[in-house]
Amino acid sequence: MVISACAELTWHEIGCLVHGLVLKHGGFERNCAVGASFVYFYSKCGFLEDARNVFDEMPERDVFAWTAVINGHVQNGESERGIEYLRKMHSEGDKEAWNTMVKGYGKMKLLLGKSLHCYAVKTSFDLATSVVNSLIDLYGKMGDLTVAWRMFSEADKSSVVTWNSMIASYVHCERSDKAIALFDRMISENFKPSSITLVTVLMACANTGSLEKGDKIHRYITETEQEMSLSLTTALIDMMRFVGT
Repeated sequence: MVISACAELTWHEIGCLVHGLVLKHGGFERNCAVGASFVYFYSKCGFLEDARNVFDEMPERDVFAWTAVINGHVQNGESERGIEYLRKMHSEGDKEAWNTMVKGYGKMKLLLGKSLHCYAVKTSFDLATSVVNSLIDLYGKMGDLTVAWRMFSEADKSSVVTWNSMIASYVHCERSDKAIALFDRMISENFKPSSITLVTVLMACANTGSLEKGDKIHRYITETEQEMSLSLTTALIDMMRFVGT
């Protein structure tokens, strides 16, 4: 799309001309994606007032439009204004967009992700499981295992991704002993680990240098006839190399 190219190349004048043509032919009434594209374009070029004007004039807004206006303010150093739009989205009841936004910010900017989590707690906003998993990962990357563990403890653990997020957080924070212990608990509670779980716990075994723990995981993989993906095979070889099997 022309406007996307203008945004990436910050061709402000050309983008404005395209905007004028769109308005001449009916504006954004029929296409929410076009409106979101112009919000992104003006934000990318640093014209936040124009981005807000386009956003405010949109008759309907989807998650892409909300993402464009909030990301635009955050990336231009106006995080507080971004939070204001987040609150507006929440007040309008767009739960799906709100959950998507929290998940995205957890990856994009750790401190802002933490702020969004605090806002969710204060407003008793119901977080989707995928968002909880992202926040566990977020706090793990920040080194705050206390909050990560509290979120894990209170979470619905029916998803293997929830377990993976906490195990990975322990490995990231160099608490591989805790990661292995949580893996053992996962197995004892009859949850089936994924290939990602096994790769992560093999990394933990390699970090500890424990031959006993490494052999235990190796036996589990063999006895349960796990499908040996390239990543799992590589992790197993690395573990054997580090623990000396």
